[in-house]
Amino acid sequence: MREIAALLAKHGLTDEAIAAQALSSKLENFDRIERIIASADGRRTGVLREIETWRVT
Repeated sequence: MREIAALLAKHGLTDEAIAAQALSSKLENFDRIERIIASADGRRTGVLREIETWRVT
């Protein structure tokens, strides 16, 4: 582990910088997943609204 930290430091990097770079390279995937979840949530809300409408009538 010390060898890795030393190698990163030699190149002006930290483990946090590596983690941030890895995350930023996958942000597009996170955005896509977030849109899918939002869409599913919208459909769920619509279905629940329809169920409530049918219960009232």
